[in-house]
Amino acid sequence: MKKIVTNLYIFLSILINMQAATSRPQPEYKDFIFLVNSDIHQSENTSRRDAQKLWFLQDVLNPVYNTSAVLFAGDLTDQGSDVQFQAFTENWIRPIANLMPTKPHGGLYLCKGNHDETSGSNSQLSKYLKKEYGDFCYSFDIEGLHFACCGKYPQKIMLGGTLSWLKSDLKKLAPETPVVIFFHFNLTGPFSDWWDVSCGSCTCTSSKNEKDYFFDAIKNYNIQGIFFGHVHYSYSALWRNKFRITGVGGDQYAVCQYKPSTKNVDIMFKDGTGKVYRWESLLHNEFEEL
Repeated sequence: MKKIVTNLYIFLSILINMQAATSRPQPEYKDFIFLVNSDIHQSENTSRRDAQKLWFLQDVLNPVYNTSAVLFAGDLTDQGSDVQFQAFTENWIRPIANLMPTKPHGGLYLCKGNHDETSGSNSQLSKYLKKEYGDFCYSFDIEGLHFACCGKYPQKIMLGGTLSWLKSDLKKLAPETPVVIFFHFNLTGPFSDWWDVSCGSCTCTSSKNEKDYFFDAIKNYNIQGIFFGHVHYSYSALWRNKFRITGVGGDQYAVCQYKPSTKNVDIMFKDGTGKVYRWESLLHNEFEEL
């Protein structure tokens, strides 16, 4: 009899806990906008993005947008010098952070590109990234949308196992969690062969192999978008017939709206004149993986 009572007590406890879990109110996520730009190439006095800066800042400020994040996919500076990063701070970081003072990190999420490494790992830019985000690779969540920054690119060989970090990060997510990934090196088109790894006089792994590793790592997740720069060309494509990829290294930056009700990210482009382009209008599926 005592055993029956004990089992009944355990059963009722489990039932009560299940009911409490299912009745717990779910977060009420709101639609929001995030912007993605790249290849600013800030010098001491000018940058490649000076012509579009006004429209870009207006999109940050636009109350209709509810802009919650600004992503920069590398090559923030032209040569990685401390003077250039100070100019980037004054021209981009501070103005954007001042427009989103209540957002974590001032709403800014940066990764570095190959031009940002010219001055070495002890540069003010590198120190800023590690202090602000903990490392060159990091993740964060906004309104149920998961973001993962993979630095220059999610490399399996070398670079401290960036791909291993990404795989570990994605494993922590609940099934069907929508994900956005951003890094610097482009996946297709000109200069997309920068994914290979040289070991002295030989190639440890090809660019193609590195992209195979990356594809295998993300193929079973709800990837809503992959963003990058490097090539100075803005374009969209369906990578390997599965994932939307968006290059923002050209004249257009990306304006993205996340809708929690559908768990979808809608992507469009905008240029320095304020002209808006549908994502499909800059489609370049013919770009090859080099």
